[in-house]
Amino acid sequence: MWATSLGAKVVEPFVARSKYMMPSDLSQFSVNTTLRFRDYFDIHYWNNCSVSNGVNPLASWEEFTAAVTKQLIIVIIVVLKSTSRIMWENDQVKEDSYCNQQLLRFHDLYYYKNKEILHTKVVRRVCFTFGKDHNSAVTMKEFNQHIYGELKPHQVTVWFACWTGITKGRMNIADSQYQLSYLPYSMVRASDRVKYDSKKYISQYLGPKYTAISIRTVKAWMMASKKHDIEYVRNHLVHCIKELGITLSKVQSSMHTSGMPFLAIDLGRYGDSSAEKFINKDTMKYLLQDVIATIYDNTTTVEEWEDTFLRTTGGQKDKGYIAAVQAAIVEAADCVIMFGGYSRFQYNIVTNYYHRTQRNFCLYKVCYDEP
Repeated sequence: MWATSLGAKVVEPFVARSKYMMPSDLSQFSVNTTLRFRDYFDIHYWNNCSVSNGVNPLASWEEFTAAVTKQLIIVIIVVLKSTSRIMWENDQVKEDSYCNQQLLRFHDLYYYKNKEILHTKVVRRVCFTFGKDHNSAVTMKEFNQHIYGELKPHQVTVWFACWTGITKGRMNIADSQYQLSYLPYSMVRASDRVKYDSKKYISQYLGPKYTAISIRTVKAWMMASKKHDIEYVRNHLVHCIKELGITLSKVQSSMHTSGMPFLAIDLGRYGDSSAEKFINKDTMKYLLQDVIATIYDNTTTVEEWEDTFLRTTGGQKDKGYIAAVQAAIVEAADCVIMFGGYSRFQYNIVTNYYHRTQRNFCLYKVCYDEP
C-alpha cells in the first residue's frame, strides 16, 4: 500500500527458509535457482486480489532490473528494545554503530558485488531504529521525507537492506491503514508447484483417504526459554505425544482405515530453524523419534520419513518450501489433528481445510492452545 501511494511497485521477493530476501549473489545462475514468492504462492491470484483492492501488483525481478534507476537509496530498519527513535542519513552514519554494521554488511553482500548488474549508484543512505512501544511510531509522511529528502520517488530506486515489516513492535507506522501483521487469508493460495508436489506425495505414500497431523512446538519452547523451564515443557510434550497416539487410534478406527497417516512437524531436518534457538539437538531428536514411533508404530525411522519429502520434491531442501507442501497435504486430508500452540501457520491450515470442501469436517485438537 505504501508503494502504491507513491506510484511504485514492490519487487517479488526471493524466498529461503520462509524468509523473504534478495540473494547475495545476483548472478543469472543464482537468480534462476533461488526460490521465489511464486514458488510458494499463486502469484497471479495474489496480484489479481491486489489490483482489485487498489494495490499495485508485485513486479518480477526481470521487470525490476529493466526499470531500475541510476540512483539508489539504501534504507535500513532496526528494532531495538529501547523506546527512543533515531533517524540518521548519509554523513551521520557513525552515530549508530549497529546501523553502520548493517550498512557495511549490505554493501559487502549486495551492492559492491553486484554493481555491474544493478548499474546504479548509491546516492543516499537512511537508517531508522524503532523502539517497541507507541512512542517510537513515525507517520508515513515523515517516513517518506526522511527517505527521499529532496529527491522525487520516480527518480530513484529504494532498496530495503534490512526490513522488519510494518506492524507494532516492528517498523512502527502511526498511520493505521499501513499496519499489517500477516498476509490476509483471502490473498494466499498455494502455487501450482506446491499443489503438484503435494498431490504427488499423497498419491505415492498416502492414498485417497488419510489422516493428517500438524505439530507445532516452537511457541512452547519460546515460553519455556523465558521461564527457564525446558525440562517441564519436554515432559509436557511427551505427555501430549501419548495423548496424540490415543487420539490417532480413535480417528483411524472411526474412519475404518489403517492406512499410513501423514505427519507435518516443526522439528528435524526440515523443521522450523527458530526451534534451534531454544532447545538442543539431542532433545529435538528425542522428541521427533518419540513422535515418529507413536504415529507409525515403529515401522519407519526419522531418516526414512524425512527422505520421503526429498523424493517427492525432486531433492528440494528448502525448509519453507517443504513446510508449504506439508501444509497443502494436511489441508487435503479427510481428518486433521492439530497439536501444539496456536500459530498463524496452523490457523491458515485450518482455514484452508474448512474452505476446501462443503462436508462434515473431522478436526481434533491435542494440547492445542487457542489464542
